[in-house]
Amino acid sequence: MSEVNIIATLTPFPEFIDTIRHAARAMVAPTRKEAGCLQYDLHESHAIPDVRDLSQRG
Repeated sequence: MSEVNIIATLTPFPEFIDTIRHAARAMVAPTRKEAGCLQYDLHESHAIPDVRDLSQRG
């Protein structure tokens, strides 16, 4: 099976920033346990505090 790399940028509307922040953090541990997941990371931008980048390799 070929390896797949996914990068996603989450830029929520201001009223959803806290919801997205908590949901994105909550996804990290369960996703890392999924079969085939080689890497899953959440990156929080210091330059733009409300932006979240997710990267997954599997």
